[in-house]
Amino acid sequence: MGTNGADDISGDGGDNRLDGGLGADRLTGRLGNDTYVVDNVGDVVVETRNAGHDTVLTSLHAYVLGAELEDLTFVGTGNLDATGNTLANVMTGGAGDDDLNGGRGTDTLRGGLGNDTYVVDHPSDVVEEAADAGFDTVETTLNYALGANVEGLLLRGTAALSGTGNSLANTLTGNGANNTLEGLGGDDTLLGKGGSDKLLGGDGADWLDGGTGDDNLRGGLGNDTYVVDSVTDLVSEANGDGVDTLRTSVSYTLGSGLENLIVTTSQAVTVTGNSLANVMTGSNGASTLAGLRGNDILTGGGGADTFVFGANFGKDTITDFASADVISFQDGLFTDFTDVVMHAVQVGSDVVITYNTANTITLQDYGVGLLNSGDFLFA
Repeated sequence: MGTNGADDISGDGGDNRLDGGLGADRLTGRLGNDTYVVDNVGDVVVETRNAGHDTVLTSLHAYVLGAELEDLTFVGTGNLDATGNTLANVMTGGAGDDDLNGGRGTDTLRGGLGNDTYVVDHPSDVVEEAADAGFDTVETTLNYALGANVEGLLLRGTAALSGTGNSLANTLTGNGANNTLEGLGGDDTLLGKGGSDKLLGGDGADWLDGGTGDDNLRGGLGNDTYVVDSVTDLVSEANGDGVDTLRTSVSYTLGSGLENLIVTTSQAVTVTGNSLANVMTGSNGASTLAGLRGNDILTGGGGADTFVFGANFGKDTITDFASADVISFQDGLFTDFTDVVMHAVQVGSDVVITYNTANTITLQDYGVGLLNSGDFLFA
């Protein structure tokens, strides 16, 4: 044990514990499995090769293991930012939000409590986390599958990598290459970023956003949400796998198995439903919404919107029809404005336009007397 000054302490051939005190100390363990107490940024630990299995106990918030030191344990409070060396390090954090980077060796990383980040750069690195010990993230340049009790995965580098989650609610984030991300169980968030990515949600209510590129998104079971920013993005859902929502900034047609659509851009886009009972919502831009078959609920948003109806359109509802909006009838459903008015009645606060018993349009909170010829197009 040293003093409050700058001490120079050397061990012997045994298993020594060297604590220089508060000063900027020089600690030399020599042979044996030595333990060093480091509490000053000026402390220097000296070890030689093959001189035992040595451990640093530190209260510093940032530390880099010197050569020939194997283990690091944080004994302070707050957060730790620690880096290992080329050996097989065991690095143990505390109760804070720790950042552990084992370096090039085969390392074991233990963050403890807090929202910890682990840098994994060797296929045999081991990350150990307890349940309910924070939201923890692995950053890696390797193909990687999350172990138990780790929530986040961030792929680094420029290689095309695959990342796999676990049964928790994971956040998996790709890099700029063509990644494959698979969430497995839990309500996962999958973010492809750049590249043409393949995202597989698995069970749970997942959020899938491929980012830029031509992405392939498949949610699996659960009420999934898809973010689409390219007309070449492919979204796959099986019927009965949940009530799924597609959020799009481009013109897009819902594939089979998808129920809902939300426009997320103020640009003019055309969005098309399918044979299910779709809920389709435009934005403040000029949206064109075509529900196709099924009993659809259509909301144009704040712009001058167009609602398209063709043969066998079902029993649809427009929630926000306004004077700037237009209803476009296809397939000769109605011949002109007079024909429409003859089939329109006031039902409470709504207007109901009936083509036949199976095909009706309800304009919520609107009046028959407000209809005019400019509200309709015919083809």
